[in-house]
Amino acid sequence: CVDSFLSQQLQQSDEMSTCLVSALTFNEKSHVIMERAPLIGQGEQIRKTLKKAKNNKKNKPRGGTGFSAGFQEAEQLARSYIHDKVIVVFLSDGRPGDLQNCPPSDSTIAMQTTFKRCGKILPAAGHYIEGMKRRHRDFSLQLICLYNEGVQWMKYLADRYNGTFHNPNLALDDVAIDLPQCTTRTEDCGSDVEDDEVEVMKVKSQSTLIRERYQRAKAAGDIIKLDASSMRSTFSSISATVTAMRSGTNLQERAVTIKAESAMIGYRATRMVLATDATGVEKFRVAPGENANERKIEVSMHPFAQGGLRNVYRMRQKCEAEQVAKESRHAIKYHERLKFHLETVKCQNQASLYANLFNKKISDTKKKMRSEQQHHLDDVPNIEFLCAEVYRLKASNCPGGFRYLAVEKHLEGSYEKWNNNDDFVNKSDCIKCKVAQAFSHFSYETSEQQEMVVDIQGTGNSDACMYTDPQLHSVKKEFGRADRGSVGMNKFFSTHKCNFICRELGLHPQSNLD
Repeated sequence: CVDSFLSQQLQQSDEMSTCLVSALTFNEKSHVIMERAPLIGQGEQIRKTLKKAKNNKKNKPRGGTGFSAGFQEAEQLARSYIHDKVIVVFLSDGRPGDLQNCPPSDSTIAMQTTFKRCGKILPAAGHYIEGMKRRHRDFSLQLICLYNEGVQWMKYLADRYNGTFHNPNLALDDVAIDLPQCTTRTEDCGSDVEDDEVEVMKVKSQSTLIRERYQRAKAAGDIIKLDASSMRSTFSSISATVTAMRSGTNLQERAVTIKAESAMIGYRATRMVLATDATGVEKFRVAPGENANERKIEVSMHPFAQGGLRNVYRMRQKCEAEQVAKESRHAIKYHERLKFHLETVKCQNQASLYANLFNKKISDTKKKMRSEQQHHLDDVPNIEFLCAEVYRLKASNCPGGFRYLAVEKHLEGSYEKWNNNDDFVNKSDCIKCKVAQAFSHFSYETSEQQEMVVDIQGTGNSDACMYTDPQLHSVKKEFGRADRGSVGMNKFFSTHKCNFICRELGLHPQSNLD
């Protein structure tokens, strides 16, 4: 999973800010595996270091789980580089032994500030997290919990510090070995024990005991499997966060929990469409032929995926194909909620217009070409953008009593990203990648250098590519906060290499042809 994450980040262009990687392990103490190693080339040195650490017996799980040790070391690693953007990926397989059994019931309630170990009073994990948030303007906290024991505390930390909580649910298969009795502390969630009276006991977490059981089962020939598919999805989501931060996005994240599957919540909803009023202003209106709140839909409690700008939820409604609902992953002011979705719909509508022109240009060009040349464009798939609609949900727990989501069809197949709104270009040599880059170039010239469609992502095969969540750059900066204008267009061309599609369509060279 980490290897896949490194590969995704290595696809970023060399001109993007260098990603520096530090890694550490922790239990009651921490151990730094590497410090600020540059992610360059193919990442050989980082992969080699991580592999060596994985095979080192000293790094195997043992003893208790002490969150404070991990966050203290992370804070120390980041302390000397206050101008850097910092993302902390914190992975734990158990409940913290240096914190009370249960966190505060509400994230607005401060957590304990200290704990005791061997008679000494030490700062708790929150002390170090708050230190990083104070020092680093661009700070993101990603928490990954493997087993249920740590869920309550890690969800609290995500809510308290505007982080993202991931629960991949990597469950060990059952084995025919009795689980040893787990020794735990006696205080419960209703304990009146003061913060400073929480004593760290020399006990093993349930997860550590399970791992010991795993070793015995392995020696006995029993088989235990770890299903890592959801973990890969988790690291893909974190990779999108890193990419967004490296590209310059600077907004406060919502605190969310990413779960592949979660309970569905029912809503009354209104489908809305974009319309222009008598003064020429674009506004969302109730869809023609429908009434307000007449639709019955269900939306997952937690997002199952996350992109650079949006959280993605599962959505169901009667007589409709499987759908997804998207909302900003960043905190947006109340009066700007619909503005965010207006930007989304405008981008997708305009991108669809350019996609239709691109398909027509490919078709017309093939008709004009000599027969021996035609095969060059025969392999170019048709491209299309999903159509996004906005739904207004009745939700009493949201400001104004409504929640707004962008809704579109669920994409089938392997999701890929071919470029972004900065200078990232997927370096793959496949036809889908060439089509995406040529399309961005085509939109620039077709608009007479006034606009460009970027952030090309979605699914595809040899026949068709279905894109979603595009971004447009425009000279007039008409397409929202991610529209970087002429600067964004120049960024694209700084790494773009014209391919055979650019050449066959007669696009003006903006780089060396490959």
